Amino acid sequence: MIYSEIMLSLKSSIPDSRVLVLAVSACLGLAACASTPGARPGSAPTATAAPAAAVDPDTLLLEAETALQRKQYRLAAELYTRAASLSEEETQFAEAAKVAYDFKQMTLVSQVAARWLSVNPTSEAGTRFAAFAALDQYQIDEAVTHFDSLLNAAYINVAAGFLGLSPQIAENGSASAATTVLKALVDKYPKVAEGHNALAEAALRSENFELALTSAERARELSPYWTPAGLMLARVQLVVGRIDAGLATAKAVVDQDGTPANRMEYALLLLAAGKEDEGMTELESLAGTSAETGAVVERLKALRDFEAGRFDAARAKFENLIQRGAFVTESLFFLGGLAEQREAWEEARRSYSRVISGSYAATAQTRVARLLRERVSLDAALSWLADFGEQRPQYAIDMIVARSRMLEEGGDAAGARLLLDSSLADYPDSHDILIARSYLRERSGDVNGALADLGHLNTIRTRDPMVQNALGYLLVDRTRRYKEGLELIQQAHAQTPDSGPVLDSLGWALHRVGRDAEALPHLEKARERIYDPEIELHIADVYWALGRKDDARAVWKQGSERHPERADFADRLKRNSR
Repeated sequence: MIYSEIMLSLKSSIPDSRVLVLAVSACLGLAACASTPGARPGSAPTATAAPAAAVDPDTLLLEAETALQRKQYRLAAELYTRAASLSEEETQFAEAAKVAYDFKQMTLVSQVAARWLSVNPTSEAGTRFAAFAALDQYQIDEAVTHFDSLLNAAYINVAAGFLGLSPQIAENGSASAATTVLKALVDKYPKVAEGHNALAEAALRSENFELALTSAERARELSPYWTPAGLMLARVQLVVGRIDAGLATAKAVVDQDGTPANRMEYALLLLAAGKEDEGMTELESLAGTSAETGAVVERLKALRDFEAGRFDAARAKFENLIQRGAFVTESLFFLGGLAEQREAWEEARRSYSRVISGSYAATAQTRVARLLRERVSLDAALSWLADFGEQRPQYAIDMIVARSRMLEEGGDAAGARLLLDSSLADYPDSHDILIARSYLRERSGDVNGALADLGHLNTIRTRDPMVQNALGYLLVDRTRRYKEGLELIQQAHAQTPDSGPVLDSLGWALHRVGRDAEALPHLEKARERIYDPEIELHIADVYWALGRKDDARAVWKQGSERHPERADFADRLKRNSR
């Protein structure tokens, strides 16, 4: 269980073993990694109403600074925003926007940016804040307008703008939002290879492989000797199953430009294609070219050892990386998992607790909390999460959601609900908290409440496939509003046609409206993309509806053996035995 959870956090939404192609590319400067307009922290103290009597900017700023010192972040952002609304000074706009952005108050960021741009319509900083706030809130048209302005005004040319902005867009928006925004921008500049290349990467991450392929092919066509376009096309070709073409494309790039980074990418593609000997030979030849390249090779070997279950070898390599000062937080995370696998609980806790930044931080701190819950107490676990969220405000929302789930798992669904309700007062723009509350309501039997939360999100985050899929699935699974749910899921599927969860939802929705022959291929494709017991249940139910009763019984039997904690497999098998 521990191993599968860690691999899930590593793989995210990238399919099968092809995760290696993208997981390591970040080390080579080939994946999105960029800064934001601000640091993007957040926190959980309860907001307090701003004093109504304070009307002049200086007084408001003084009160804002006091609120900030007291960690009343929502109040501080509101006060800074009010001060900015009364000012003509761009320094005040910048301060207010940064505080609001840092503490995830995106509606306030938009308000400040609008005021800023009304005073100075050409402000690059004001436009950036407006663009990224709109992106975060899934306000696609507004985001496109502001990013288009930046492409034309903030860079030497549009091509340079795509190179500069696309990593930031990928880093700060959801994969689907980034894809939608970049597609709209590429439509405006169809002859810019850098735009098509950025869209290909975004589409790959949003699980729209056909769009990724056509975009990568167009980038390569427009700039046949540009290395990033060639490597992107090779990666996409591999992901869509065109293995020989992908390797040939990558080999052509390496023959043209055999830098260590390009050879490393080619080695990754060889490994992902199952050509172990060739890939490892290429990696070994790279290991000694530089200390940085050697560390990347060592990291890759460690990840491969971990994935293959060679835990002792993986542990030695991760420890070596830490000694070299390379990939330290990631190595600590995996060492924590390896310690858990050996039931060395204190060692696991120490390793996880040192992961205080980066993409693994929230997962690592949640693992610490679970160890505390199991071996000390629930209160100790909850305190750990709350303290980490306060000390590292950029993870505050993650810690709130983790605490709510832990309360629910401990039998206190009411306490979990109270925490989420109160947190929405501090983070009214957080769709993560609202999604968590909708799921909690659904699990607690409050289907109408869950529908209300998801319906509200669908209104304010129009075209967000994650919300469309969640709402659509709830409608087809827990109500009789099958047609409405199917339409929402189809809209999500149009944007993320290769997403396992969306494919499962689509198959289940088609089954609910009696279109079982159409449902089955979607469910089987979902099973290829991800493993989820729920998908197995859906497939078995469709088998049964199609008259394939022996196939259905086989799935139920296997599911009951693999997941004895889930009674639904055994119950279905018992009800439908011969």
